[in-house]
Amino acid sequence: MRHESLKDRFNLQIRRWIIVVVFAAAMAWVEAAVVFYLRTMIDRIEPYQPNPFPVIGNFAPTELVREAATLVMLLTVGWLAGRTWRDRLGYAGVAFGVWDLLYYVFLKEMCGWPHSLLDWDVLFLLPLPWWGPVLAPVSIAILMIVWGTLASQPRHQRLDFRNAWGVWLLNLIGTLLALFLFMADTLRVARQAVEAIQAGAKARVEVPSTGKWFDVRNIVVVPSADPRTHTTRIRLELPEDVRGVYPGVYARAHFITGSALRLMVPRRAVVHRSEVTGVYVVDDEGVPRLRQVRLGEASDENNVEVLAGLRPGERVALDPVRAGMADTGHERP
Repeated sequence: MRHESLKDRFNLQIRRWIIVVVFAAAMAWVEAAVVFYLRTMIDRIEPYQPNPFPVIGNFAPTELVREAATLVMLLTVGWLAGRTWRDRLGYAGVAFGVWDLLYYVFLKEMCGWPHSLLDWDVLFLLPLPWWGPVLAPVSIAILMIVWGTLASQPRHQRLDFRNAWGVWLLNLIGTLLALFLFMADTLRVARQAVEAIQAGAKARVEVPSTGKWFDVRNIVVVPSADPRTHTTRIRLELPEDVRGVYPGVYARAHFITGSALRLMVPRRAVVHRSEVTGVYVVDDEGVPRLRQVRLGEASDENNVEVLAGLRPGERVALDPVRAGMADTGHERP
């Protein structure tokens, strides 16, 4: 009877492991599809390039919540599959490892990236952006699958680590070291940004609800930082005659800490038709043709960045209505 009971437990364990793997694989496809859509929209199929996080609408906060929701789902399937805390952590580790490993497999199939395991990627955004070669998360994912499989084994087949406190300590140290290495570049850049602001950088405040931008009169960097999030508070003083700004209104602060070449077009040249955003490009014969573009950050209330769809030197029509009439043959410019 005992032999049969152990056999039944083992078969049940295998079935649970397979279910967790199938769930994680399905989530990996969804994750790869979402990332493929987002990177295509902001022209970042190759993520390791200048300005890897174009600020477009509410993409950034939405993406942070999505990543947190993904972690909750992976932990939930581990919790449901296991009976003890060790089982649950083990299944959650298997789910995370399979999800992360197959994510890169599916992303490669969808868009041809990554080209190799040495390509650098934005691995995660919580609590700060993680950077590293694809080889790093793939290796960690394989280790998590192996560890999770061993940790979720039936009790009589497990290795006894109850007294091996040194193993758990080394595991914790290794985890913290890996996290630090992944986020080291972000911490360094954040520190340099604060130093650049303290050195006399300029700033402008954008109020999306009014569409207005305001020059900042004074910048004060609070001489303290949050040890948990590694963030620093910065106080901005606006001109006294600012209207439409009151406590609680949403605003964005843009700090000018350097310069970079970007392709900009006047906002009034941009036309929105249904789900298509475009500009009228004037060809060699002087005829404007509507062309779809992908927009990035706005530099001020008058200009916006073009990420894709337009080349430097091309002429755009500043009056989309008249250009649209010319494009349909009603009027020549």
